[in-house]
Amino acid sequence: MVNVRFYTNKGMLCLRVEGHARSAPKGEDVVCAGASVLAATLADFCTLMGIHGELEKEPYIKMDTGIAVIKAKPKPESRGKLLLSFSVIATGMSAMQRNYPEYIRLTLFERSAIEDFSK
Repeated sequence: MVNVRFYTNKGMLCLRVEGHARSAPKGEDVVCAGASVLAATLADFCTLMGIHGELEKEPYIKMDTGIAVIKAKPKPESRGKLLLSFSVIATGMSAMQRNYPEYIRLTLFERSAIEDFSK
């Protein structure tokens, strides 16, 4: 099972992807590949935002077999941009969960946390 969790923590937007789908043999597992590509896309985008000076500090990114953790704290003027990027990735993860519900467990941001983040 791939566990995907979007959350906020101390002004940061965060994503944690953990586990293995085991929906097919290694190297053929489209669920793991899809989750990995979405996490890697977000990691690359957060890295670019950091390079362009849009984050308060360098993003925390851990990408390894079976786990991806991404945390980024935007500057006030970049909150919308970062939130949009996380939302796009969350939309992709939601689509995967709809198509492969037995292999993905998804926890999205709490509405109140996003409302607080957006202020």
